[in-house]
Amino acid sequence: MKNLGFQLFSGVPCSFLKNLINYAINECEYVAAANEGDAVAIASGAYVGGKKSVVLMQNSGLTNAVSPLTSLTYPFRIPLLGFVSLRGEPGIPDEPQHELMGRITTGLLDLMQVEWQYLSNDLEEAKRQLVQADAHIANNRSFFFVVRKGTFEEEVLRKQQSSIAASCGYTKSLYIHNLEELEAALSDWKQTKGLTFLYMKISKNAKGQLGRPHMKPYEVKERLQRFLKQGFIGQ
Repeated sequence: MKNLGFQLFSGVPCSFLKNLINYAINECEYVAAANEGDAVAIASGAYVGGKKSVVLMQNSGLTNAVSPLTSLTYPFRIPLLGFVSLRGEPGIPDEPQHELMGRITTGLLDLMQVEWQYLSNDLEEAKRQLVQADAHIANNRSFFFVVRKGTFEEEVLRKQQSSIAASCGYTKSLYIHNLEELEAALSDWKQTKGLTFLYMKISKNAKGQLGRPHMKPYEVKERLQRFLKQGFIGQ
């Protein structure tokens, strides 16, 4: 993608795209978006400003991008390269909230008249696909790749994404060992005024107590009336 001139990436995290996001942060310019529609808007603005742009999203949030993909990029011919994960792929076990979207992801892209392909996990074939996608983008139409689980090789995050956190008063980094420490950290965060950032790492020993660590913070934070429920991520 760098060789083809793509410079800016914007998106919303997904475990299927984690390694691509890490690469974008390490090697390119990555802008984390609040939701998938914002990612499309950010990438569109970058394209208008002269940068070939890429959007990254989980298919559970693809519906958030429907409006800008149909009312912004389509009529104004703003071509974006997109990667959307295929959570809930039929026949592959996944969380229940991904089941329906897993069945309709490609159909939704068809309805929006977005050209797409399944991204190959063979590097040489993927390179050929990217050249095809770039030719399509040269005609001012977006092109999306649908990404299955395990497509990307591991990419370790080597540098932290630039953040506005340092200028916002409250920035804290904690290492969480158990549920009590997590609740105390979130309680402290809740009482802080203004825009806040809380970075947390969960120790391996704590996983047995916390269950699935990426779900437990949502459950705790919901009791503090701040986090949304599992399945509503990005909504």
